[in-house]
Amino acid sequence: MAPPDSLLSSLNPEQRLAAAHVEGPLLILAGAGSGKTRVITHRIAHLVREERVAPSEIFAVTFTNKAAQEMRERVEDLLGPPARWVWLTTFHSAGVRLLREFGHHVGIPSNLVIYDDRDQLTLVKRLLKEGGPELDPRGALSFIDRAKGEGLGPDEVEVAEYDLHAQAQRALYGRYQAALRRSGAVDFGDLLVEPVRLLREVPQVRAELHRRLRFVMVDEFQDTSLIQFELLRLLTGDDGNLVVVGDDDQSIYQWRGADLRNLLGFERYYPSAKVVRLERNYRSTQVILDAAWSVVRHNRDRREKKLWTDQEGGAPIELYQALDEQGEARLVAARVAAACQRYSPREIAVLYRTNAQSRAIEDALRSGRVPYQIVRGRSFYDRAEIKDIVAYLRLAVNPASDADAERVVNTPRRGIGARTVEAWRAAAVAAGVPLVERAQGEGPIEGLKDKARGRLAQFATFIGQLNGLVEAERPPHEIVEEAITGSGYRAALIAEGSDEALDRLGNLNELVNAAAQRADAGLGLIELLDEMALTADADGREPEAERVSLMTLHAAKGLEFEVVCVTGLEEKVFPHARAFDSYGGEDQDSLAEERRLCYVGLTRARSELSLFHASSRFLNGQRQSNRPSRFLGDLPPELLAVQAPPAPRWGGSRWGAASPGGSGRGRSGWDGDGWERDPPSPGGRGWSGPSQVKELDLDPGDLEVVEYDFDQRPPEERAGGGPAPGLWVQHRSFGRGQIQEVNGAGPSARLVVRFEQVGVKRLVAKYVELL
Repeated sequence: MAPPDSLLSSLNPEQRLAAAHVEGPLLILAGAGSGKTRVITHRIAHLVREERVAPSEIFAVTFTNKAAQEMRERVEDLLGPPARWVWLTTFHSAGVRLLREFGHHVGIPSNLVIYDDRDQLTLVKRLLKEGGPELDPRGALSFIDRAKGEGLGPDEVEVAEYDLHAQAQRALYGRYQAALRRSGAVDFGDLLVEPVRLLREVPQVRAELHRRLRFVMVDEFQDTSLIQFELLRLLTGDDGNLVVVGDDDQSIYQWRGADLRNLLGFERYYPSAKVVRLERNYRSTQVILDAAWSVVRHNRDRREKKLWTDQEGGAPIELYQALDEQGEARLVAARVAAACQRYSPREIAVLYRTNAQSRAIEDALRSGRVPYQIVRGRSFYDRAEIKDIVAYLRLAVNPASDADAERVVNTPRRGIGARTVEAWRAAAVAAGVPLVERAQGEGPIEGLKDKARGRLAQFATFIGQLNGLVEAERPPHEIVEEAITGSGYRAALIAEGSDEALDRLGNLNELVNAAAQRADAGLGLIELLDEMALTADADGREPEAERVSLMTLHAAKGLEFEVVCVTGLEEKVFPHARAFDSYGGEDQDSLAEERRLCYVGLTRARSELSLFHASSRFLNGQRQSNRPSRFLGDLPPELLAVQAPPAPRWGGSRWGAASPGGSGRGRSGWDGDGWERDPPSPGGRGWSGPSQVKELDLDPGDLEVVEYDFDQRPPEERAGGGPAPGLWVQHRSFGRGQIQEVNGAGPSARLVVRFEQVGVKRLVAKYVELL
């Protein structure tokens, strides 16, 4: 634990000014890598140790469990035991806590259960089956989610009288909310909407929270939605001690409801707010920072700031042009393999705009025997067997949760089919009671034989037994074990005996272990369920694993690596096609967000940054030739080491592989299609050699040579300079095309070529010229 007098001494002047702030609203504009988490944690410690603020009066909120845990550990390092009383959490976790304590004021029980996306969809499908206009279930859920994101209840959503479809969706929204309340359930939207409603409608709760939470801090403020900002304003009041930390240049979640106006207009809401800018970067070289700024500065709606660092200069940014996505992937594999000779693989990342782009890159890395991991894998808690047992546990806590009852009534199989469930549901609706209660009740169910009725009763009895364990406050791991064993789930997996079944059984055993660990920490079953429900998508990344990380640009936010490769830098790939309409028009808001996403990607790199684009790419079922990304045009040439192909050549000892769009040599200053003057000379860092000629067509003498050969052509083709799949050719009549197949060798080889204008043709090699 740091001594009091050293708490702020290690901060730079701007950080110290922000961390020492006590009363009143404050906006901290923190650029990438500027130490914002350090400022937040030191401010918390300063308030407690120097300003004598009670730790329980501090509320710090961020967006992910991982970020909250990291912040909590740092506060503990600074404060020691008092840190445990600081309320440091995520928005949704805060919503759960508020509703469990105060939700009864607005009709929400303390034993609420949280429905995830799949539970929501199940409920909507059931409601649509019960009657009403035909609607697409997912479309209806999107309508509901959008309304909740704007803080609107069913009666507050405005739709046009003539829009019968929207009216039907609004009516379904009302039925959906009523069904949630009958089940004692909330969805993720409710975890924000209902606390806001609570604070608006119940003044005594609002006053109590103002008394308790005197100092509120928010990380990643640029990612807040309107409803999240409204929650913060209700918690702090008009002149409260609200400190927000954010970077408008890293706002990349508009599609999740993030509203950049919260940050850009902060002073309009809080006229007395102070503003502190953190522009000193502790992560990247100045070359990387200048490149990132050159891209993002073109956005109009942004707070001006330019990052700087003590690390003057730095390696030039390498720019590579490939023929197609396979060529790009081989270039990436070569670049990564060379970087692995200087850095641990865990310090290297390959970023792409969409998950689909990873396939070719994975293939190339496997061929090159480069170890890698895909970040953002499936969450442990999202596996089917885990969700099944969680449904049992939620029923144990709240037997009124109909969605959970329907999920597991025949899991494992008990001979309860769809017709039995339909009759059971109808009987429950007619009686106005939850499904489990109707199954427990006496008397027949119309349409069911005694045997089926008995199976439902047995299921309900088991749920009652689990509920008894909860009421008796048994340790959570005992209840989890009973859910797995008493339900017959464990026996069913053992009887199946397959490798997959044993893996699933191992996952269930791990769930028991997790519950036991939570029990050691003094947590009960409800806290365990909350934690599982609120766990975000799996990070999927093992920081200590000796593997290269592959991930989308969105997934890379918050991470950093020594070497970063950004791929797919072409128009309609990155920036994404969604930023354009079918007539070629541009959505300026979407393009601005794409530009910010590029800024995020570039600033993940500490030491080395490589950018890749391809002349053509297979997209949406067809091969497309897109112009290089406009973001490349923003980069100052003096920052780049351009690996550009020379003029097309034919014959001689080798076949060239220049872009079909032009020679690539003799140009510099990117104009969207290529370089206008001589490009900067290659920087010589990292990799290259004769084996790269196939895709880059660079003079080997200009480049540093490493032993990495990704030319997979047969030796006779490499020696004789013969044609190969993937190369581009020119035909006198058919124009420009790309070789798809090669049979034979030399001038008499038979080629299958896909031409841009006339499609696929079969011809002899001597009748075409290679570009």
